[in-house]
Amino acid sequence: MIGLEIENITFTAKLAEKINIEDLAEKINNSKYKSDEFSGLIIEINKPKCAVFLFPNGSITCTGVIRIEDIELIVNHIINEIEIFEDSIYEDIDIKIKNIIASSVISEKLDFDFIKTQLELKNIENNEKYFPGLIYNIEGANKKIIFFESGKIIFTGYEDLDEIKKTLNMLKNKIINNEIL
Repeated sequence: MIGLEIENITFTAKLAEKINIEDLAEKINNSKYKSDEFSGLIIEINKPKCAVFLFPNGSITCTGVIRIEDIELIVNHIINEIEIFEDSIYEDIDIKIKNIIASSVISEKLDFDFIKTQLELKNIENNEKYFPGLIYNIEGANKKIIFFESGKIIFTGYEDLDEIKKTLNMLKNKIINNEIL
């Protein structure tokens, strides 16, 4: 069984119409705010470990999450932190996953030449002088699959974990049939 490991999830949510970042910076533990360097309040959460960027327009961006089931927990944690000081938090929060980075090892070794010619993939980058992998840019999307000769592959730019699993299974089936070894 080939496993899939989530390396990072980035998501966004809109919590309010506007938020007083400068005021919150003084009141929220584990937060950093330097307006001359970055327009958002950076809040570090230890469990689950991630960083949340809270912006004056009431939106957040979070990165560092490795479990989809933690996303709602993180949003609720941030709401609990700020609703003491802000009374304009929305009742319904729209959460959007923006990027999932996941990895898997699908073989002991991959043959780049075979992948490039036999899979008929367009938009492939491979310059071993600068990067030791084969980068497949999925046409019409901001998604990439990065193949390494070691058999490891990385998915990036995906917003849906099921789509990654479906693609992984397709690649796995081709590996089992010795099509890209």
